[in-house]
Amino acid sequence: MKKTLLVLISAGSLAACSYHSPLENYSGPVATLSDSTKRISNSKVEYYVPEAINGSLIENSLTRLQNKSISSGGRGQRQDIILFDRPIPASKTLNIAVAGTIKRPRSLENSRFDNRDISGTLTFTPEAGKHYVVTGKLDQSYRGIWIAEADSGEAVSNRVEISNDLEPAGSDR
Repeated sequence: MKKTLLVLISAGSLAACSYHSPLENYSGPVATLSDSTKRISNSKVEYYVPEAINGSLIENSLTRLQNKSISSGGRGQRQDIILFDRPIPASKTLNIAVAGTIKRPRSLENSRFDNRDISGTLTFTPEAGKHYVVTGKLDQSYRGIWIAEADSGEAVSNRVEISNDLEPAGSDR
């Protein structure tokens, strides 16, 4: 009885979030878009992920992390990292909703810390066969997120930026 109830609850939870393949109803050339992370410490990791492409929700490292329900498994407060890539349509302009956030193990999520999250929409036209990555920077004076070519690190999209100092945020940071 308990196993049946657990299966029904799990199936209901998965049905509540409907992720779409970026290649749904598309048969043209493709590129690859990856999430990225930066480990700040054993217990803190910065995540930079796409959340939707042209308005359709997509799976990313954060949704996989939440759905996997990772425990520390005897590693103390060490934060696990899950990375995710996906094929995306190439040779057409895409509007990609992105987010950057700092994740902590569940036992630390409710602790007091400054909010350095950022989100917005980036626009770019991927080239067939190329590999791109959502990346950024989250610190106390500047928050930014953009898409870069994976090999060169060169920005290929506009940037979403927030500056906490007196100078306006520039694209040269």
